[in-house]
Amino acid sequence: MVRKNKSYSDFPTSLHLDEEVFRRSFEEAGIGMTIIGSKGKFLLVNQAFCNFIGYSADELYSMTVIDVTHPDDRKATIALRNEVISQGRQENQEEKRYIQKNGSIVWGLLNRSVIKVGDSTEYTIGQVQDITFAKETEQALRKSERRLNQSLDAGGIGTWQWNVRDDTHEWDDRIKAMFGVSSDEYEGTLLEDFTKRIHPDDMAEVTDAMSSALQENTEYNTEFRVVLPDGSVRWINSRADVDRDFDGKPIRMFGSAIDITQHKLVETMKNEFISTVSHELRTPLTSIFGSLGLLLGEVHGELPKEVKSMIEVAHRNADRLVRLINDILDIQKIESGKLDFNVQSHDIVAMVKLAIEANQAYAERLDTKIVLIEHPKQALALVDSDRFAQVMANLLSNAAKFSFDNSTVEVVVNLSGPNIVVAVADKGPGIPKEFQSKIFDKFNRAVNTDNRRQDGTGLGLAISKFIVEQHGGEIGFKSQIDVGTTFHFGLPVLE
Repeated sequence: MVRKNKSYSDFPTSLHLDEEVFRRSFEEAGIGMTIIGSKGKFLLVNQAFCNFIGYSADELYSMTVIDVTHPDDRKATIALRNEVISQGRQENQEEKRYIQKNGSIVWGLLNRSVIKVGDSTEYTIGQVQDITFAKETEQALRKSERRLNQSLDAGGIGTWQWNVRDDTHEWDDRIKAMFGVSSDEYEGTLLEDFTKRIHPDDMAEVTDAMSSALQENTEYNTEFRVVLPDGSVRWINSRADVDRDFDGKPIRMFGSAIDITQHKLVETMKNEFISTVSHELRTPLTSIFGSLGLLLGEVHGELPKEVKSMIEVAHRNADRLVRLINDILDIQKIESGKLDFNVQSHDIVAMVKLAIEANQAYAERLDTKIVLIEHPKQALALVDSDRFAQVMANLLSNAAKFSFDNSTVEVVVNLSGPNIVVAVADKGPGIPKEFQSKIFDKFNRAVNTDNRRQDGTGLGLAISKFIVEQHGGEIGFKSQIDVGTTFHFGLPVLE
């Protein structure tokens, strides 16, 4: 039991509690309880308050409330005490910092009530709840919010919210700037006020994306143009999530947006440059490549050995440049969504055999042989034959390049459930583990110490992945160091 500065019977019976009930309520309360004299001295405290403040009851009875109050909060504490003592208020509340015996600072929520004896205030009774954790959490959240806003400012990222039920749209200052809206003229708009700023050619895509996110719970991630009041156009990338109630009905969409106008401008300039250069180079290179091929075929007579060797080098390099230009143009078409497909029913087994035949000479130059070791009699699928041949050429040429000398590239075609699976396996050094996660990235090539085999563009696998996925399939690989790598892709079988 906490030793008392006064006995419980010393306090007025106007509390309407007998001494035993008051004693138990006071001492056994789960939060700090104090009774303070009119001059601020502790008269009675319970154990919960002692635990909170770190002082014993005996120590507190020789102290005042101000002694354990943080210096920055003392002025407010005095004013609020005077408010209930002098101005007739029955109670008030205060969030304040206390200083513990060990010097630590803790936060308390103090509910202060008066105890009157006659017409004068004799005591104040306080209930002190420890809110240190809540305050520290609040401060951490504010700090995190400041950092987030600094990051958003640095990245030029704005945030927005659409309250679905009342159709109001809330923007932060960054969003307002993107849309050319001043803070003075913005007080929270309807969704219609947002959509009317979208470029007419992009309206359907944006509204469809929002509708799909709300109704089908799909990802909202879209790029669109907005028309500013001065008529200028900006490109915006916006992403959002949907908050739903317990019944799964949408309550609000909240998301972010970033101005990507500059990125779009650079992208357009890059594509135009690549397109111009590639087309300007491809025509003369194709002609050079063809002419060198005719010379190597010795259609005009036998060539001296030294001359033929030089022409072979030129022919290989011209071939590499033509393939590089074609790959760059394909990547450009992929990024702009303009890579066309002419899909028809084809026998995959027959097409694989054609691909092996077409790439066998290349493999033989590298002391490698391509062999089809397993396949069904027939396997039909809907594919673009040219694009399929492109995938096979990439996989077969890679396998030949990365095979050990005098080894065999093994090709397997089989039916696996609803898919036709084509696998191309080499016997070579394998793909380093640190490179495997980037294998399908553009302009990435695994290291090959054989200089004869370093003639790839670093685009083939990225293009192959896109082609396979556009056919509704998947592509992957398995690799083991110093054993080899198997690339495999599956396509839906045509029943």
